[in-house]
Amino acid sequence: MMWAILTCRVNRRLSIRECARIQTFPDNHIFYYKALLAGYKMVGNAVPPNLAYFLAKKIYSDLVYVNNVQTHQYAVREPEIPSNFLTTNNYEEFDPTEVVA
Repeated sequence: MMWAILTCRVNRRLSIRECARIQTFPDNHIFYYKALLAGYKMVGNAVPPNLAYFLAKKIYSDLVYVNNVQTHQYAVREPEIPSNFLTTNNYEEFDPTEVVA
């Protein structure tokens, strides 16, 4: 019991996998690196998948809006996203029923 209490107070560095989870990478994503420092650098310099997804979705909807305004079609629709685009549980807020077919 005393050992468990002491190990909780020991400072340690996050593992590369823990850093990847913070960056919203799925658990099944494989990182290829030779040195430990290269792995940390790879994860740290990467664009988080959730950020890239929502940024691309917003850019697409803005482009559709600009196109609709230029052609005088003011109805804006959500971007079409394939239902198999997201295959992990890291994207709970994504609802494939909202996708326009």
